[in-house]
Amino acid sequence: LSLSSVFQNNRKNKMTDIMLNIYDTSGYTPYLHPFGLGIYHCAVEVYNTEYVFQLTTDGETEICEVSPKTLPNCRYRETMFMGRTRKSPDDVAKLIQVMKNEYSRQDYDALTWNNQAFSNDFLMRLGGPSLPNWIGRSSKIAKCFRCCISPQFLNGSMQANEQTRVSNVVDLSKVKEYLKLERYT
Repeated sequence: LSLSSVFQNNRKNKMTDIMLNIYDTSGYTPYLHPFGLGIYHCAVEVYNTEYVFQLTTDGETEICEVSPKTLPNCRYRETMFMGRTRKSPDDVAKLIQVMKNEYSRQDYDALTWNNQAFSNDFLMRLGGPSLPNWIGRSSKIAKCFRCCISPQFLNGSMQANEQTRVSNVVDLSKVKEYLKLERYT
């Protein structure tokens, strides 16, 4: 075994870090976070590029490549180390092309087929772990009240950000009907 073959083998097996960048998308999240709740946006960073499934400026939802920790309309919260991948930059680019066909505008749903679903899927395909449970906890709770949430919010035509009012997302009259409690009128 020569020194050059050892070097080439190490280069071939080179691994790079997988990072998960987490953002707050609501002004309420800093208050909810200590209780294990919040409205989070997340993106996967590998090879100093952040990959995110999001609503773009032209109103489309797609997988985008951005500079790490720079998502607009979100407040950066933290970065979590999610393991290492053996995939090369070319492998990652090919994987993203495949995933772009799987994550399209017509399939977007704010509670189920969203940036968290994409990030979880991408992490797994890179060989990392799944998302921490606390990131999607609020979405899971909100699914119970799906009938009360604005269809524009669910399909991505209304992007949640720090200026989004709860009354634009949730139809309070439907909540009252759903709960069948007259004392809230």
